[in-house]
Amino acid sequence: MKNFKSFMLEGSKEEYKKFFDGKLAKWKIKSPSELSDADKKKFFDEIEKEWTKDEEIEEGKMSEIDAMLQDGMTAEQIAKKLKLDLKALKQLLKNYK
Repeated sequence: MKNFKSFMLEGSKEEYKKFFDGKLAKWKIKSPSELSDADKKKFFDEIEKEWTKDEEIEEGKMSEIDAMLQDGMTAEQIAKKLKLDLKALKQLLKNYK
């Protein structure tokens, strides 16, 4: 079984890459270096705003979530108990095994 912390880090990297690649496609570029300085600022401001709007789970909560999973709790139960966004939690737990 994967360590929950390493799973979270791996998942975050994969999700961020997908998100970033999607932004490149939206802007119809292969690299931010293709943009003017003003557009680069807009591009990265957009990324920062949209990436960070999703609820981030604090490292302290990761061990709590892991313990709850070990106790057999569902994502719905965990999200409710810890007051987390269910969709974000499900996305993080999608490949957790």
